[in-house]
Amino acid sequence: MRVSSRQRGRQLVLSFHPEPGDSRRFEGARLFRHHCVLDLPPEWDADRTHPDLLAVAAFLAVRPFVGERILFPVGISARLAAAIRVTAGPIDPALDPRPIPPQGTPALAYSGGVDSTAALALLPPEAEPVHLLRVIPPPLVWAGRAGLVLSPRRHRFQPKFHSAAALYAVEAVGRLGRVTHIVPTDLEFLRFPFGFPVDIANAVPALLLADLRRYDSIAFGTVMESAYGLGRTRFADYAQRDHYRQYRTLLDAVGMPLHQVTAGISEVGTTRLVSASAYAAVAQSCTRGRPGEPCLNCYKCFRKTLLAAAVSAAGIDDSLAERLLAIPEARAQMRKPWMKHENVLAYATRHYDGDHRLLRLLRRRVRGDQLRVRWMERWYPPAADLLPAHRRNEAIASIRRALRPMNPAQQAVAESWDLASALKTPEYRRRRARLIAALGDPDG
Repeated sequence: MRVSSRQRGRQLVLSFHPEPGDSRRFEGARLFRHHCVLDLPPEWDADRTHPDLLAVAAFLAVRPFVGERILFPVGISARLAAAIRVTAGPIDPALDPRPIPPQGTPALAYSGGVDSTAALALLPPEAEPVHLLRVIPPPLVWAGRAGLVLSPRRHRFQPKFHSAAALYAVEAVGRLGRVTHIVPTDLEFLRFPFGFPVDIANAVPALLLADLRRYDSIAFGTVMESAYGLGRTRFADYAQRDHYRQYRTLLDAVGMPLHQVTAGISEVGTTRLVSASAYAAVAQSCTRGRPGEPCLNCYKCFRKTLLAAAVSAAGIDDSLAERLLAIPEARAQMRKPWMKHENVLAYATRHYDGDHRLLRLLRRRVRGDQLRVRWMERWYPPAADLLPAHRRNEAIASIRRALRPMNPAQQAVAESWDLASALKTPEYRRRRARLIAALGDPDG
C-alpha cells in the first residue's frame, strides 16, 4: 500500500494506492474508497507535525487492507518502522522518534457514550476530548448512494447514524470546562459496510493534533468486558492479548502511549461512576437517537437502559421491560447461543422480581439468579499495568476516589468468567430453550 497526502487549507487529504499483495476484503468488509479527508483546526500544519504521527494516522485508516508493506510520502523513524508489523518505509535515519512531551496533556478519543464519559471523568481536568465526527462523502450524497452505504440491505438492523447526541455531549463537556475538539472526516467510508477500519481508528484525529496540543497519551472508553473478554465467552488477560501488545507498541513509538483508564472497570462500574458525576446528563451511548432521546430500538439501548434502571432507585418496572423486550435486535440476541455482555445483563436483572414473564426468563437465562455480580461495581487492580508509567499514579488515585478496588475473592470471580463452559451444561441449555420458546416464532 502506498500512501500520499496533501494539505488543502485546513483539510488533510490522505490517499491510498493499493499494490499487488494488498487485500481488498477483510472480515466481510471491502476497501470502498481510496482517500479520506480530515477537517483540522486552522492552526494545524502538516509541516509542523511529526512525520511518524502522520504515518500512524494513515496506517490505522487502512490497516486491514495492507498486505506485505506500506510506503508513506515522507520518511519515518526506525523506531516506528519496527513497530509496524509489515515492511514500512521509507526510513529516515536522521529522524528521531517523537518523544512523550514533558508537561504534556492526555487526549481522549471521545464518543459521547457512557464508557467514554467515564474515562473523561477519571482523567485530569486538562485532558482534552477529541471527537471524530462522521461525515458522508459528498460524492455519495450527490449520487444518491448515501442510503445504501449507511444501511446496506444485508444488514437487517442498521438505520441511519445520527451525530446529534455525540455533538451535544462534546458541547456539554465544553461548557463544564473541558477544552474539546471536533474533527469532521469521512474516514469511516474507506470501507464498506462503513465503520472504523480498526477499533482504535477513532484516535486518528487525536494523533494528528498531538504535536499541536502536546498530547502525551491517548485514552479510550474501553471497558473490562471488551478488554478482558467478559463480554464474550471467557476471561483473558488483556496485557497478553495481541490487540493490546500490537497497539501499545505502535502508539508508544509515537509518544502517545495507551491510557486505558477504564479497562479495569465493567459497564456496571462506568454506569455508576457517570451517574454520580458532573457528566450524568451528558452521556448517551446510543448512536441512532437524538440528544436525550435514545432510539430504544437497538441492542445497546436494550442493555444500557436495563442497566441504568437497575442501578437507579427506580429499578426496572414492567412497562420498561415490555418496551425493551420488544426490540428486534434484543430478541435476536436472546436466540443466540450466548448474548453479548451477558455478565452485565446478569447484574441488571439480579434483583428483578416483577411479573414480566420474558424478563424473568431472561434473568434465568443469563443466570442473574445465580452469579455473584458485585465485583462489577469495583475496579480490577491488575489493570493498573495498562496505564502509562508517567500517568499511572495519578490515574490510580482518580479511579480509587470513584470506585473501590476488588478484593482478592472478587478478582478471582472476575478471572473465573467462563461462559464457554456454561454453554455446554444441560441447565444452561434448558434455560435458553425456555426463553426462546417464550419468544415465539421470529417471523410470526
